[in-house]
Amino acid sequence: MGLEAQQVFVVDESIENKHQKIGQYFTIWKDSTRQVGLETVSQAAFQKNFQKPKSLTLGRQTDIIWIKLQVYNPQKVPLRIAFQNVFLDSLILYQPWATNAKQSVVLNGDAVVFHRRLAKEVLPSFDLIPHPKQDTTTYYFQIKSISRVQISAQVGTIDSLRNYYYSKYILEAMIYGALLTIILYNLFIYLIHSSRRHAVCI
Repeated sequence: MGLEAQQVFVVDESIENKHQKIGQYFTIWKDSTRQVGLETVSQAAFQKNFQKPKSLTLGRQTDIIWIKLQVYNPQKVPLRIAFQNVFLDSLILYQPWATNAKQSVVLNGDAVVFHRRLAKEVLPSFDLIPHPKQDTTTYYFQIKSISRVQISAQVGTIDSLRNYYYSKYILEAMIYGALLTIILYNLFIYLIHSSRRHAVCI
């Protein structure tokens, strides 16, 4: 069975210059008990429970969502994954062979003071450490949420992801700058002429 048939993300030379969407390689399992841990979900006999989702928009969730991602990276290229547009309480990455075996981010829920609860557009990125003795590495993510969940993620090198977000923010800044210029221009005209027509335009 080929790597593509196994839903394995294959790292090639293009990853050095361009980030790639990774969601199509996710398989998920929903834990309705909210009590199952990594030791259980990582067992070989448990892997049949992970299924490819029909959509990356999962709707409102009360279950804990486990995501499995397999990456074929024989050259051990340093990778980073960044999640976008995810409404959740917390996200945890497990990679037991690495020094930072557990990376987590908490955005909402009881662990966060109410006025600091934010649904951020971009979550902090996570380093995907390749397994030192295997070409294919399996990563597990745990999502907790009581709101709707949309899984969207990009993977790439540090440089390719940074260039992507720089380009995105520059474009957004230009759009907002143009809108602000139009508003200020019309406000200036209104103050000079005191015309109700300009007030309506504003």
